[in-house]
Amino acid sequence: MRFFISVIFLGANLFVFSQLYNYDDYVKGAKQNDIFFDFRVGYPNWGAYNTQVYARSIDATTVSTGGLVPLSLRMEVMLSNELSFSFDGIINKWSGKWSYTPEIFDADFNPIGVPVTTEYDITRLRFQVGLNYHLDEVPVDNLNLYGGFAFGSNRLWTNVNTEDESFRIRSQRYFLRQDPLVNFPISLSLRVGMRYFVMDNLGFSLEAASGGATISGGIVYRLRNM
Repeated sequence: MRFFISVIFLGANLFVFSQLYNYDDYVKGAKQNDIFFDFRVGYPNWGAYNTQVYARSIDATTVSTGGLVPLSLRMEVMLSNELSFSFDGIINKWSGKWSYTPEIFDADFNPIGVPVTTEYDITRLRFQVGLNYHLDEVPVDNLNLYGGFAFGSNRLWTNVNTEDESFRIRSQRYFLRQDPLVNFPISLSLRVGMRYFVMDNLGFSLEAASGGATISGGIVYRLRNM
């Protein structure tokens, strides 16, 4: 009973608090006919991280990883003060190299395994279209808060050089961990984020998402007809 009373009390206070603001006095971070151009750098590079996890799981030695963190470009058009349509391009790369010695023994149980080396690199490119909802009433000048989803293509280029005949890059655990659709030609994304404009047309942005960069940040340009 106390829980419900607390929820009702909190809700009443939030309602009263919201009425204290005249949202027309604030400069909207996003409004109808605005166009945004975002450039973001994402973190982490899950492909490189999961390569290390996989290499450790097979007791590999001389492990090295590299790549390019997710980089994204977005154009977003405000259809109204609350809804927008977006187009994203996302690219990232990861690579790895490791050696391991198979556990092979002779008749006297002496190890006779020969070190096996595997080297690979992957480039992943995604194009997505999305729909986003923006909070219209935000009591901070030039602050834009939003959430949305997107779907699109998922293209992978792989290059593998290995002495391990049983190695299949798209069946390895490090490859599947990035997201459950990594092997599919379709990509999906759910996201929440914010933009804050320090100048009339220029600001910075932060976003958390699935199916893309987990966390990303960057700069945004706002094209607005005054």
